[in-house]
Amino acid sequence: MPRLVVHDQYVRDARRYTAQMRQRAAEALERFQVNPNHPGLNFEKLRGWDDLYSIRISRGFRILLRRVAVAGGGEYYAAFRMGPHDIYDRM
Repeated sequence: MPRLVVHDQYVRDARRYTAQMRQRAAEALERFQVNPNHPGLNFEKLRGWDDLYSIRISRGFRILLRRVAVAGGGEYYAAFRMGPHDIYDRM
């Protein structure tokens, strides 16, 4: 089960969207913590980045995750952006 933290930028992004979209995003993050390989999440590494991944909220919305290595071993994921699929273009 991956460890997950929520970055302040994610919280700011989430405020721009409806309560329903925020709820769907929360459910996606919960699903990720239980099973990151759940087919509905479409968990994937972003091309061109060593530490960035995305999970699906809905057909057009994504959450961007950063994989963070911890000194002494281990890692966690930081949810740091939420938005339309083209959020990748703003990176």
